[in-house]
Amino acid sequence: MDSATCDQPDSPAQQRLDLWRKRVDKELAQATPVPSFETLRTPLREGFALEPLYVTAPHAGHVAAAATQLADEASKVGANEAVIDLRPHAGDDAAQQLATCLLRLVGVVRDESLERVFVQVPVGADILREIAKLRALRRICGRLCELVSGASSRPALSVHAFAVRAAPAADLATNLIGNSASVFAAITGGADLVTPLAHSDAPEHRRLADNVVRLALHEAHLAAVSDPAAGSYALETLTESLCAAAWARFQVAFSATAKTQEAGR
Repeated sequence: MDSATCDQPDSPAQQRLDLWRKRVDKELAQATPVPSFETLRTPLREGFALEPLYVTAPHAGHVAAAATQLADEASKVGANEAVIDLRPHAGDDAAQQLATCLLRLVGVVRDESLERVFVQVPVGADILREIAKLRALRRICGRLCELVSGASSRPALSVHAFAVRAAPAADLATNLIGNSASVFAAITGGADLVTPLAHSDAPEHRRLADNVVRLALHEAHLAAVSDPAAGSYALETLTESLCAAAWARFQVAFSATAKTQEAGR
């Protein structure tokens, strides 16, 4: 079936689509309170027009704002808050990203007045490793804060995950799969905030990227369990190995930094 056939007013495909729309409109009208919806359309190569998703009209502004939400935390944080941005290190392996986070964290956590630390972390499409990375991030950061400032006074940790952009040359389907994997890993790994990044400025790409999170939260209910990976042998083992590798790299880097500072005095 091509799109021209579907667009013909009297075609069977158009009649079925009109009937489907009327049924959905009737169901939505019976909701209490009556919502205000806008239809999301997805054209496919085969010519079908699928319209399974609805969002509230005021949410449209969020699509444009999602990519920049909390991206400028460094300029807006309070006096008792700090930001650690790991996005420039998206090309590093997971253990190195964690070690970099620890190296920066130790520099700010000595401030006894610090109440919260925001960590902006890139999340790729390697689901198991990215889940383990986010779980390891909380463990080692919490441990470092306990060692430096004590368990009772350690600052709260907020993790903001950003889906890593795929290659610009990749097609829409490939990017959508990658974004879905990144979002799944981010939510399952325990991120407090997840920002899916569209792979181009095209409205269709931005809309699909935004819908990935909506489906993950409201259809798959991924955030219903606080730590769904807990007890998984594979993920627990991978989490522990990342913790150990990151801590070892952090110790080497911290020791080298301390020696450099001592030599400069």
